[in-house]
Amino acid sequence: MSEILLCNQSLNPQNLKNQCGISNDQISAFSCTEPKMAAANTPYIINSDNSSTSRSILSQLSPAPIAKELTYLSLSYGGDNVVALAEISAKLKDYNIGLMGASTSVYANRIGGFAGSVKDYQAALCSGLLIPDTNLGGKPD
Repeated sequence: MSEILLCNQSLNPQNLKNQCGISNDQISAFSCTEPKMAAANTPYIINSDNSSTSRSILSQLSPAPIAKELTYLSLSYGGDNVVALAEISAKLKDYNIGLMGASTSVYANRIGGFAGSVKDYQAALCSGLLIPDTNLGGKPD
């Protein structure tokens, strides 16, 4: 599994080594495989083999709004909790799709019932069972 480095501040090589215990040659970003420094709110793969999976992960996390929000979430809740939240969100998304299908079915049944009632009413009007009172003016015919 790939390890991702997220920082909310830019780190030069010395600070990266002191604070994280890794050197610049161990990280790579989506836009730069050999960064000179770690930029703030940019996801980096640590000890990457530049596999297609690693590149795909970085491409999904690299847009600025996503990277910034992910950085703040990770710093606030911790990496493990953010992963757990992502898994829960994915499951809820699947459940919402199922609920949407069920509600569509109920809606279709209600509309079908209404359409059937309108059709029955029209048939009753045409057969003469329901004769509307057209003499509303009070004058005899």
